Amino acid sequence: MNRTATPVLPITDVGRVETDQAVCHGRPAANDGLLVEDLNMVETGRKKGSTRFAIRPGNGTKRAFLAGSFTDWQPTRMRRQKDGSFVSVQTIPPGAYEYKFILDDEWIVDPDNSAWTPNSFGSVNSVVNVA
Repeated sequence: MNRTATPVLPITDVGRVETDQAVCHGRPAANDGLLVEDLNMVETGRKKGSTRFAIRPGNGTKRAFLAGSFTDWQPTRMRRQKDGSFVSVQTIPPGAYEYKFILDDEWIVDPDNSAWTPNSFGSVNSVVNVA
């Protein structure tokens, strides 16, 4: 599958933001050579005004971080869950934001979000619109 950068989309067009817990579909998705299970990566958090980011690496990842325009690109540690996924809940005001996951020092886009935008490093960042 050949992915290209897309313009920032309204959250309803992204199609992966939900209000319930993330649902694992168990389908692996490739991302820069890493195997990552398909999981709702971004969703509205349980607490008002929060956004939940989750990723379930399929390669024995030891550490995961989240970095984005909402953290001034400073990596924030994600918490490992019992099922092997990593989660970070962020309080983010409404707006469009760019982000990436960092798995064992490798920066990757969200494999479950096709809304991307070019960055100044010649690659792309994932984009989320928080309502």
